[in-house]
Amino acid sequence: MSNHLDTVRRMGLFLERDIRLALSYRLNVILQAGAWLFTLFLWYFIATLMDKGMGGFASPGGYFPYVILGLALQGMLTTIMYSSSSRIREQQMNGTLEYTLNLLRWPCEMPALSMVSDFIAGILRLYLLLLAARLLFDVPLPDLEVMNFVLPLFLCSITFGAIGNLAAASVLLFKRGEPVSYFFGTASALFGTVFFPKEILPPALQTLSDLIPTTHALAVLRGSILEGKGVADLGGSYLYLLAFSAVLVPLSLWLFNAAVRNAKRDGSLGQY
Repeated sequence: MSNHLDTVRRMGLFLERDIRLALSYRLNVILQAGAWLFTLFLWYFIATLMDKGMGGFASPGGYFPYVILGLALQGMLTTIMYSSSSRIREQQMNGTLEYTLNLLRWPCEMPALSMVSDFIAGILRLYLLLLAARLLFDVPLPDLEVMNFVLPLFLCSITFGAIGNLAAASVLLFKRGEPVSYFFGTASALFGTVFFPKEILPPALQTLSDLIPTTHALAVLRGSILEGKGVADLGGSYLYLLAFSAVLVPLSLWLFNAAVRNAKRDGSLGQY
C-alpha cells in the first residue's frame, strides 16, 4: 500500500513541476493558444472549400469537425512521443538525470510519470478546440461530454507513450531519439486517418492504416462525439487499442529499464 501511495505522491510532484514550468513561460502558453486558434480558422476555410467542391464530406458535420479531431489528437500524441526523449536529453544537459532516476523505485517511472501532464493538457486542448469550433463557427457537435474523450485518449496516449519510451531508450543507448518519434509520428499523420479516411488509400495501405493506433483512436473519438456511438458499437477499436497497449507498453518499459542499466554500467548516463 505504501508503494502505491509513494507512486501517487511522485506523480503529483512530477505534475506540479510540469505545471510550474508551463506557467513560468506564460508567453509560450499564449502563443500556443494563438497558434491553435489560427489552425482552427485555417482548417475551417479549407473545410468549407472542400465541402463545396465535394458536394459534402461523408462525416457528420462535414470535413471541419473530422479534421479538427484528427489534428488535436495528432498534436497530443506527438507531444507525448517526444516528451520522454526530450526530457531525458534536457536532464542530461542539466546534469540531473542520475539524481532524478535515483529518486525513483524503477527507472521506467520517469517517462510514465512525465506523461501525466501531457495527457491532461491533451484532453483540455481537445475540449477547448471543439468548444471554440462550436462557438465560433456553429459546428454541430452533438456530444461534448469529457468522458467521451478520456478513455480513447488514455488508451492511445499510453500506446504512443510506449513509443516515446523506445525513443528515450534510444537516447540513452545511441544518444539519438528523434528518428524513432519522427518515423511513428509521420506514419500516424499520413496513414492514421488524421486528414482523410483510409478508404481513399490503396488496399495495401488500408491494411497498414488498420495497424496504426491513431486510426482506431480517431474511430472511437469521431464515433462517440460526432455520431453518438457507445462502447459496444466501437468495441473493435477499443479492443485493438487495449491489445496494442498490452504488448507494447511492458516491452517499452523493459527496454527503457535495460537502457538505463546499460548506461549506468558503462558510465554514459549523463553523456549526450
